[in-house]
Amino acid sequence: MSKQYKSFIEELKIQCPELPKDNLKDVTTNSGLSTLEDFTKAEFVNFEAKREDLYRLSMDIEAYAVKNYVPLLATFETEKLYKYVQKRYTNILKKIPHAWVIGGFDDPFLIPPDSVPSTAEILSCIDTNIEKMWIVVTKGPNGPFGLVVEDLGDDKFRGFFSMDSKIIEKVIKIINDIMRIEINFSK
Repeated sequence: MSKQYKSFIEELKIQCPELPKDNLKDVTTNSGLSTLEDFTKAEFVNFEAKREDLYRLSMDIEAYAVKNYVPLLATFETEKLYKYVQKRYTNILKKIPHAWVIGGFDDPFLIPPDSVPSTAEILSCIDTNIEKMWIVVTKGPNGPFGLVVEDLGDDKFRGFFSMDSKIIEKVIKIINDIMRIEINFSK
């Protein structure tokens, strides 16, 4: 019998009542929201999207972390999804000061320790409500910002992008509490 967990997004809504309840926006290629700059100008975007629509934004956030030499938090629902980007991530992890890579990793040897720098923490979130999340967060001039979406199945994701560091800090607090770790972008 598998365990049932409360939705991460629903838990966030309880802990973060200031989370905007904006209407869902279109984030497909032709929507006017196609670059990180578009999202940062919008400051907060609620959306429902397909995986392909989120890759671009995720990669832009990762590139921002590398360009600005700032920490990065990334979650992966499965080992397969991490393996898809493993080579790119190995390079990213070597170019930033700290990273937390969290995923539904069954295999403790999925990421050989000698392939990533000691500044990268690779953690499994199996059997938690983080396992269904696609989160990519980095640090901007006003604190952490990023993408927080939940996998609804059938290539559907619902969540948001936020520049509001208070909202993203609540996301991080939930992860820290569930995982009993310390992700801290203020260091």
